[in-house]
Amino acid sequence: TVMIANISSAESSFEETLNTLKYANRAKNIKTHVQRNVLNVNYHISEYVQLINNLRSEIQVLKSQISAAPPLGARPQSS
Repeated sequence: TVMIANISSAESSFEETLNTLKYANRAKNIKTHVQRNVLNVNYHISEYVQLINNLRSEIQVLKSQISAAPPLGARPQSS
């Protein structure tokens, strides 16, 4: 990461230049630590298998509900 601090030698910009230098000094002390995100692939695969099985069973339940429902436009039978 690169930071460029633009400062001026003009007296009218003294406050802004001072704040820029203070900020640049704080920014140079920031350290980043890179950490690799490593996950167990088998764990993810088992999660996906379980999710797929749950979705398949949900599809079966919905299909059975559709087949048990009366057709659209059908009149309910009066007793």
